[in-house]
Formats: sequence, C-alpha cells, structure tokens
Amino acid sequence: MILLASQALLSIPVEPGADEARRWAEQELSKADYRQGASLADRIAQWLSDVLNNLLGSDGGGGLTPLGYVLALLVVAALIGAAIAIARPLLARRRTERADVLAGEARSASELEAAAQAAASRALWREAVVDRFRAIVRSAEERALIDPRPGRTADEASADTAAVVPAVAHELRLAARVFDEVRYSDRPATESDYAAVSQAADALASARRAATSVPTPTGPSA
Repeated sequence: MILLASQALLSIPVEPGADEARRWAEQELSKADYRQGASLADRIAQWLSDVLNNLLGSDGGGGLTPLGYVLALLVVAALIGAAIAIARPLLARRRTERADVLAGEARSASELEAAAQAAASRALWREAVVDRFRAIVRSAEERALIDPRPGRTADEASADTAAVVPAVAHELRLAARVFDEVRYSDRPATESDYAAVSQAADALASARRAATSVPTPTGPSA
C-alpha cells in the first residue's frame, strides 16, 4: 500500500514555489504565439487553459489520482498568481499612457499635422493617425476651444471640443475611437483610419470658420 502511494506521488506534478511559477509564466507568455492577435487577458486565459489541460491529462494519456487533481489545482493557482503579478504592472502602465492623449508631446498643432502628413505619404498609418489626432487636440488648445489639461483622454478631448463645436461631435467621437484602437491595442492602422481622423480635423476647421465669419450687412445704403 505504501509502495503504491509512493509511486502515485512520484507520477504527479510538484507545486512550484512563487519564483518558479513566475519563471514558468514569463517563459510561456514570452512565446511568439502569445504576442500576436489576442489581448493580454486573452493570452493569459488561453495559456492557463493549456496548462490545466496538460496537467489533467486531456491528451488521452489517462487521468490523475484524486491527490493529483488537488496538486494540479494548487499548481494552477500558483501560476494564476504569477500571471497576475506579471500582468498588473503592464496594465497599469497602459492605463497611465492612456490617461493623457498628449503625454510627453511638446510639438505644436502645425508640427504634429506636418508629421502626420509625412507619415501618411510613406503609408505609416499608425504614426499618421496618432499625430493627426494629437494635432486636433493641440489645435483645440491653442485656439482656446478647450483648456490645456494634463491627463485628458482622447474621449474627453473629443467630448470637450464637441461641447464647444457640437456640429462635429460625431466626427470627433469616431476619430477618438480610432486613435484609442490604434494607439493602445495591437490593431494595425489603415488608410481609412487616417482618412477618418483627417475628416474630423477638416470638419472642425470648417465649423470654426463658419462660426467666426461675420455676415456682411445688406440694409439700404444711407
């Protein structure tokens, strides 16, 4: 009986320590298959699913003993903790970056627009989209449509500007969404994305010109 129990214990995985679990998680999540397509949360979930399937013998090689299932769950719990420890600073950094649409940006609106046009001419659509939208926000600040405020997100910038120029609210919301998707996710930018942001910039400029134009009096001459 003791011999059988010893053999069973030798056949099941050993629970790793925190450092070992973290090392396993970092090695697995660094693989190329996890860096493409899905979000960080999806990649972690898929990885943990693969680990659990392997531990529970889902490849048809037979199941574990009851004690093996308990230890397998402990291994998964340790790996989940390691994955969370790895993911938390990455997500926190992303939230910090996302908090300010103009974070670290010192260029003027005209400089940002010129950079966007230069990137578009070389089909560098991500750079073109990011610089074009930032040019919209910087221009709105320079023309006192909105106050310069650190920490303003793309959505907040579009909403604040639309409150002053409501005629372009739809275009600004669309441009902000495109900026967020291109800037903060793995989705590649396209020429259509750049066109959408440029359309918002042109619509805002046209609305401002219409609002500031003074009609010529047409009454009878004296």
